[in-house]
Amino acid sequence: MFLFVIIAQFQILFNQEVESFDFKSLFKSLGLAALVGLAGYLLPAMFWPYDRSNPLMVPLHVLSEVSKLAIFNSYDLFEGRHWNPEEIPWYYMPKWTLIGTPLFILFGLIASVFLFVRLSISGVTIDKKPLFQLLVVCLLPILFVIINHSYIFHDGRHLMFTIPPFVIICALAWENMLRMRLPRFARIGLIGLFIASALEPAFWIARNHPNQTAYFSPVIGGINGAWKKYETDYYGNSIR
Repeated sequence: MFLFVIIAQFQILFNQEVESFDFKSLFKSLGLAALVGLAGYLLPAMFWPYDRSNPLMVPLHVLSEVSKLAIFNSYDLFEGRHWNPEEIPWYYMPKWTLIGTPLFILFGLIASVFLFVRLSISGVTIDKKPLFQLLVVCLLPILFVIINHSYIFHDGRHLMFTIPPFVIICALAWENMLRMRLPRFARIGLIGLFIASALEPAFWIARNHPNQTAYFSPVIGGINGAWKKYETDYYGNSIR
């Protein structure tokens, strides 16, 4: 939040003469962001008994401990072998995202890169601010985990909140591809690819209810390809 507010204000500053810049607006925006941030930091104490013991320090202490999770070793099954926390490779979270999401999301993310380059080269005006914000929300937490070597449980569940922004980028890519002037057979093929890659997880969900959490992408051969190589039901959803 602070990052976006500061970038927005400095963008205004660089587009104006310093003498005519409204510094009052800058301090007002930063002040409001500080109040919202402080409220978001302190309000959890209302619902979290441990936090009430020291609302200023407890969240920082918990964040530090959860990043290491030294008290617990889940000994995760990944790529056909079990890993201790300190052994987990840097690409652990990116690969879980790849093998745990449907193909139409993967296709959309790949296409978004080529579309951005194509539109930039062709001189089309792109509003880069919302795109930048989406990328920050998606990638910054994942990069932080990789750089900090944080301990992430099976399927990267601590970073599930990064998936919805990825889906938004994917949807924008598919929409822009379908708006392109393409030959009729290419448009039909593109629509067919989208429908087929979207129906695959839909049929899987229908067939395997209530065990939807065990979904794996066709990239690795679905649940059969993941068997004995990845944790297929870490949550114990299918035990009963």
